[in-house]
Amino acid sequence: MHPIYPILDEMTTLGKLERLQLGYDNDACSQFQVFMVLAIGAKLLSQRHRVRLPSESYCRTALQYFHQLNIGDSVQGLQCLLLLQIYTIHCPHMRLNLWYLNYHCLSVTIDLGLQKDLGSNSGVSHAEQELRTRIFWVVITLDRKIAIMMGRPIGLRDEACDLRLPKSTGTESGVEIPHDESRANATITFSAHIFRLTRLKTEYKYVANSVVRSVPSFAYPEIVDMAEWQQDLVARIDQWIENIPSTQLKEQRYLHLIACTLGLGLKMAALRPSIANPVWTPGSAGKCQEAAQSVLELYHHLYRENSLICSWEAMHSITMALVTMLCSARVSTGLCNPAKVACTLDIGLCLLSICGEHWSAAKRCRDILENIGRPFVKNLKDLSGGVPSAEVNQEVPSIATQASRIVSDQATGPTMEDSTLRMGEDALVTGYNAANGILDGWLMPEMTTGDIELETDADFTDTLWRHWFDDVVTTYPTS
Repeated sequence: MHPIYPILDEMTTLGKLERLQLGYDNDACSQFQVFMVLAIGAKLLSQRHRVRLPSESYCRTALQYFHQLNIGDSVQGLQCLLLLQIYTIHCPHMRLNLWYLNYHCLSVTIDLGLQKDLGSNSGVSHAEQELRTRIFWVVITLDRKIAIMMGRPIGLRDEACDLRLPKSTGTESGVEIPHDESRANATITFSAHIFRLTRLKTEYKYVANSVVRSVPSFAYPEIVDMAEWQQDLVARIDQWIENIPSTQLKEQRYLHLIACTLGLGLKMAALRPSIANPVWTPGSAGKCQEAAQSVLELYHHLYRENSLICSWEAMHSITMALVTMLCSARVSTGLCNPAKVACTLDIGLCLLSICGEHWSAAKRCRDILENIGRPFVKNLKDLSGGVPSAEVNQEVPSIATQASRIVSDQATGPTMEDSTLRMGEDALVTGYNAANGILDGWLMPEMTTGDIELETDADFTDTLWRHWFDDVVTTYPTS
């Protein structure tokens, strides 16, 4: 999680945790940050290992200190807001408005001037400038991500910001950690690569989702050839995917898979019809279907590796990949492989069932897509005349095999790093159990998870596609 959202300094946060356990730190901001980090970590670990950890209790304990925070005038307050926003994305039981949180973070970012490059003559230390840069990019990344998922406009335009990337590692106190230097450098390199994808997302939102195509004289030049722009954007996304930093560490391989899903998700969005380009361009349907299938394969690979995090973002990505695959297959009926579509449909529905254990909207999406997808796949097979089973097995390799091809550095057996990571996860789970005893005085009673619903949009289906499958869905008389 930290390489994707590098808003905190690792060593500083661990120091706050240690001081809190010893009773030396009564600062409200430190206590809020520590308990929110514990809440996010507990939520992720409980999903990956299917163990009961008090994530909601940590969150409620943190919220006790929220009214004491200086939210609008401090970087630390913005860090607290971002932690709350990240937790809301990953917890289905939060009743917070994610759109409101997003714009509150944007407002604080502008007030603090994080969008500006202070330069070397500002009197601000290099470490603090790097932290400001990382926080700024996390705010922008979340803004673009939420805007794309919810179909809403972005909040802060690129031309209003100094888009400098993080250059080096460091702590808030300016002290480097020599033995962690290579790991920290790898982390910030991955973060910077994710931030580059954010700029491509911004371009996609600027062009593909513009309702009014008449560009005023003071704006950027109008895109005349949408097909040429689309091909250029897809080529840059492919180049971004090829340049994802690779490593032999299991933790970094997981990040590589996550980065691939982010890149392929944007490629899928760029290829499908949009407001500015409401029809499929020549050859885009096949590429879009391939990208959608790859997204589902990667999520399936994460599930097989016990690394799937059922966040709202993951649920949205899986749902849109299924919708996109069916729509693109509908357009290129004579070119798609019905067996491959059926296989990937089953995988996607299973993934939504897994997400449905946490998000009620995932169950509804699964039922709707199954009612659409099953008859459509049957029609595809009927049109193709059927494919022999031996040929199907030959044409459709296993999902795990295809995913392993994308991650070329995936290890074939347990390595020293894998054993070390498993020991570290076991120690972290043990640490959470120990923290229950150490921090009993601060913890609130466990939040009930059955009586709270997430107030977010559950309808992910593009209005352009709603009636494409009416002729293949079985309908029954109402009387």
